[in-house]
Amino acid sequence: MSIWLIISLAVGIVVLFLLFLFVLKAHKKFRQVKKILRLIETTNKVTPIELFDINKDTEEFLDTSIVEGQDYSYFPNTKMVCVEQGYAYSTAMFDVTAIAHEMGHAKAHYKGSFKMALWYALTTLEKFICWAILPLFLIGFILSWFPGGTGTLGTLLMNISTTFTVIILVNRVITIPTEREASKYGIKLLENSKLLTDKEIKMSKKMLNVALSTYVFAFYERLFHNFILAKKIFSKIFLKNKKPKPPSQKEIEEEQKLQQLVAEIQEDSMLNEQPTTEELNMIKQQEEEELLRQQQEEFLRQQQEEANTIRRPPLDDE
Repeated sequence: MSIWLIISLAVGIVVLFLLFLFVLKAHKKFRQVKKILRLIETTNKVTPIELFDINKDTEEFLDTSIVEGQDYSYFPNTKMVCVEQGYAYSTAMFDVTAIAHEMGHAKAHYKGSFKMALWYALTTLEKFICWAILPLFLIGFILSWFPGGTGTLGTLLMNISTTFTVIILVNRVITIPTEREASKYGIKLLENSKLLTDKEIKMSKKMLNVALSTYVFAFYERLFHNFILAKKIFSKIFLKNKKPKPPSQKEIEEEQKLQQLVAEIQEDSMLNEQPTTEELNMIKQQEEEELLRQQQEEFLRQQQEEANTIRRPPLDDE
């Protein structure tokens, strides 16, 4: 095996590991945001199904359908917008924002986005080649130590594995502008529907920005799928009777911070929902009109009673 090949492999592994740490941190942050926004309801109690139905008659979604599935996603081949199972009628900020994002994919598809077409083609190819990366690399690595044609074949297999890895990485890079485009359409959809307040729109934008850096994580999920599967099998066989661990002090502190943050957000939302000066004046005017109406009714009732008293004939003395 060439010394340059060994150096290239070492550098590649280090780069992938550093990128993995970055993506893992972003993925953890997104899970925290998801947990928070699942506890905060939209002001108008809109649900993903309602948001889709409101826009169903527009040109972009005429041939698009909505279904429940494993997670939020869009399927270009069937033109289906997928809602996470059990959250089609959720009024949480996370679910409304997520369905708007997936509808953004549908709108980009309708408009014939080149980014989305390229992403879909590479994703389809990725589904077939991702399973071959590790086997090809391991077989090639072993064969490369043998002399002659066997070593050459091993080097070729490793090069093919590296090429497949580059294709998947390129697809992950293309995913970012594709998802950004969908988020832009999704936010525009929420703004035009007038279903969220300005503050809720800002929360949606922040959520989608955090989610943007997590799409690269799918690369690692597929690349190490066999290892993950082996870990699950190992846990199921050998750790079947293992008692669950109690939450650590760090986990308890993070949960307390999360609850405090949610309480602050909800309190801030309640303050923002207080009536404006114009609304207070309108309420005061309505109360004054109601009071005036009651006074008029009381005055008319008294006049009617006086009139009945005057018309009543005097009683005859016995």
